[in-house]
Amino acid sequence: MKNKKKEGLIAFSKNNFKALLVVFAIKIFSKLLLTLLAFLAVYSLFDYTFTANGFFISFIEPISEAKNLEPASLSAILLALWAYAFIMLLPLDLGFYLWFSQIEPGIATPPLLLIFFYYKNLSLVIKAISLQFAILLRSVLKFTFYIAPAAVIFIFLCLNIRTFSPESQLLFRVFILVAALATSIGVFLFIRSQILRAFTKFVFVLNDSQNVFKSLKSSAFLTRNNSKEFMKFILSFWPYVIFSFFIITIPFARAYFLFRFAVFTKKIIYNQNQGIIAIPLNQKVIDINL
Repeated sequence: MKNKKKEGLIAFSKNNFKALLVVFAIKIFSKLLLTLLAFLAVYSLFDYTFTANGFFISFIEPISEAKNLEPASLSAILLALWAYAFIMLLPLDLGFYLWFSQIEPGIATPPLLLIFFYYKNLSLVIKAISLQFAILLRSVLKFTFYIAPAAVIFIFLCLNIRTFSPESQLLFRVFILVAALATSIGVFLFIRSQILRAFTKFVFVLNDSQNVFKSLKSSAFLTRNNSKEFMKFILSFWPYVIFSFFIITIPFARAYFLFRFAVFTKKIIYNQNQGIIAIPLNQKVIDINL
């Protein structure tokens, strides 16, 4: 299996080497842009006098002096610029998933312009941003509901247990154990909720950008009805990822994983629609274009 994985990774990297380098360059540039804007905003907010020496002062001080801006105003502008850049780069992320989903072994690499597909018109931009925000919002809500309350109580009790009277410390130790157990259960439920949306982005890009909430439901449907195959697929990549440290860089391993995950998604959808995988009678077969 290791030899097959090795050959698959190396062949994939060789066949798509130039295109992958461009994809990596675009992804790195977008990440660096967001990181720089975030640091500039925070730096301008907390360094009100601009007297410190450092990398960021070379960016902020000329802007502030030229526009005669107060640090707080400049920080607000930079934060707004970061938020705009963050939102406008969301369709690009889905474009990467679309590009990986179109790679076929032994066939010419898909055109790189495909990663900008979701900027094609306003409707696609709105759909792409809506999907990304729906995923993010669900993750935040699940984290807040499953983990945050018990985790806050656990941390509070751990930090303040010494301030309680000796007679009540035993009782509070029990509360700490209960809070720790509740936090562990919450983490398990949160991870489960994240796994249920594992197919969301590929379902969205493979089905001609279908309805956002339908994509989320379809992902949960596929995960529940193909849980064994999904776990086998994920577990099969653990030795492969470790092995890839000694063969090829991790960015290529990540790219190969996305490619294989797209293939896996197509496979289970095909099996689902052909009746190879049994489904409950009250659930519909997923309609998807392959």
